[in-house]
Order: sequence, then C-alpha cells, then structure tokens
Amino acid sequence: MRRLTAALIVVAAAAIALLGVMVLETTQAQAVAPPGSPEPEPTNWSRFLMGRETTPMATTDWNRFLVKPAAKGTPKVPTFHATVTDALSSMDLSAAELVLWIRQLPETALRYLPNWSQARQEQVGLLARYIRSQNGSVDALSAWRQAAAFVHYSRKYGVPVDLAVAVANTESHFNSEARSRYGAMGVMQVVWRVHQRLLQVNGILSPDELHDPEKGIAAGCLLLGRYLRAYGDRDKALGRYYGGSSAVYAKRINTRLANLRNYAASIATTL
Repeated sequence: MRRLTAALIVVAAAAIALLGVMVLETTQAQAVAPPGSPEPEPTNWSRFLMGRETTPMATTDWNRFLVKPAAKGTPKVPTFHATVTDALSSMDLSAAELVLWIRQLPETALRYLPNWSQARQEQVGLLARYIRSQNGSVDALSAWRQAAAFVHYSRKYGVPVDLAVAVANTESHFNSEARSRYGAMGVMQVVWRVHQRLLQVNGILSPDELHDPEKGIAAGCLLLGRYLRAYGDRDKALGRYYGGSSAVYAKRINTRLANLRNYAASIATTL
C-alpha cells in the first residue's frame, strides 16, 4: 500500500511539472507576435532614436529641422539677419544651401549661426565676404566655415575677432592648405611639433587636422588667447605668436586690421 501511494505521488508531481511547462510555453507563444503582425508602438525615447518623434525632446526649432528633413527633401530655413542673406546672395547662394552645408557638417561652427545675436550674424556675413575679397581662390563653403569659426573661437578663447582675422590674413591669406618650410600649417599657420600636446588636449589630434579650416582657426585662437593672457600686452603676445620681432609683426597686423575696417566701412557694416 505504501509503495502504491508513493508511486501515485510521483505520478502527480510529474503531471504538475508537465502542466507548468505547457502553461509557460503557451504564455511565451502568446508574447511573440505572429509573422506579419504590426510592430509594437515604441516608447517615446525609442521613437526619438528612430526618427519618429512626435514630441520634441528638449530641442530648439533649429535643431529639430536640422535632424528631421522637411517634406520632399527641402530644408526648413530659419530667418537669418539681412547681412547673412546679402552675403549669400553676393556669392549666388541661398539660405537653404547654407542649411544643407550645416547638415553635411554637423560639427561646423555654422550650426550656431541661426541662434546667434544680430551682431554676431553680422560679423559672420561680413567676414565671409571679406575672406573671399582677400583670396578669391577660397571657395564659398570654406569662407563661411572660416567666418563662423573666427566668431566662435575668438569668443571662446578671449581673442578680439578682428585680431584673429588679421593674423590669419597675414599668415596665410585664409588658405587652409598653406604650409611653410618651418612646418607651420593651416589658416593660422600653427606649428604642430611645437604645440602638439596643447592641441591634442584641446581636441586637435593630428597635424593634418590643422588643414581643416575651422580646426586651424581654433588652434590659432587657442594660442593667441593664451599669449594675450600671459603677457597682458597685444604686441608682446603677437611677437610670441610670430616667434620673431614683435614690432615688425605688429606693424603687419595693424595693416591688416586697417584693411578689414576699411572693408567693413565700405559695405556699411560695423564689425
């Protein structure tokens, strides 16, 4: 009798275990959508990652239309200051083309342009035209990238924007491919072997990056800002940047500064 009871208990336990497995498998089968079923609605975060956001997540109108193309591939264009649109028109360009450049180069300083003040937009529009006037071989995209970089990095590193522009004009005439026999490279003619560690700490990781118009300007403004703070004197800082006679170099810079100011006056814009 005891043996029979034990056998019945074993059979009952096995039946219960089998029933549990069947229930689990049934539940799992119900959780998996059959082929052809519609995709489950993603969470807000997933929807945002997938480019199907319905509610903007802490982003400005400008950032939203940069990320999400308008219908039929036509970019939504923000309202730029007249100085910017006039400068674009002088190069046979439109604001829509400027927006497309920003999409193609998401790290460019141009991305800040729509949110900048009127004064800073005026500076960018003026500088883009000025760069082309000084060196006609600089293409329009490079001119606009350089203009935005001068405004952005001069402010970031505490350098007067007109001084940074004058140095660049003196050093390379805004030619990002310029390279001296001494090894100075880019728009601001920075020497990699001398400043390698400082540049790398600030995100410029290789000498070739000095030939990028914006990174070359970032490097030059970084050095100028350090020298201006160290010496507390513009001419001494320029002499350190040049690596030679401060009087000679300052004279060259003053000539370029006057040239820039005359140009600004000629198109009735104040830098």
